[in-house]
Amino acid sequence: GLGVLVIQDTVLWLAIPRSLLASAEGRPMLALVDDGAEGVTVDVTSGRAGTATDWILDPDDDLAVSIFPHNPRFRVKAFTPSACLPFELLQPMLRITAVNCPYGSGEPGFEEPRPLLLPGAITRVEPERRSFYTDARMLPSNVGAPIVTPLPDDAGGGVALAGIAVGAMTVPEPAGSPRPPL
Repeated sequence: GLGVLVIQDTVLWLAIPRSLLASAEGRPMLALVDDGAEGVTVDVTSGRAGTATDWILDPDDDLAVSIFPHNPRFRVKAFTPSACLPFELLQPMLRITAVNCPYGSGEPGFEEPRPLLLPGAITRVEPERRSFYTDARMLPSNVGAPIVTPLPDDAGGGVALAGIAVGAMTVPEPAGSPRPPL
């Protein structure tokens, strides 16, 4: 999870939910970056207060952004501003995919960690909160994960960033409901 990278001109930005930053309570938050070898962890929180790389907090939305430290060895993928879908275009039934990254889960048989692409749709849009709900499955530890939507072929194909996951909602099983057979 953690966040989404957006590149604007030559600046690489890390966007995460503001609530995720607050929940760290001063503890380091680490990002795993592909460097073409074994991977590198980058501390994205420590030592930033009062510097040019300090977090910029959106007062209205659950969003925090900061300059992401970049090294030419890093093999990162970032969205451009034009690849971010304007909020006004989001609507119920829009197909989306949640990009869950279960890194560190000990995936046997895989040489390198790969994201889980979990499909779904937007189920409700709340313009006053600039947020939306989706029925795509989300791993609880993937707050900050990108939510993308496919672009039509006549628009060049690919995907656009629809949003960033700020939480997973769980629905408790009703008391006394039958369990499905295994």
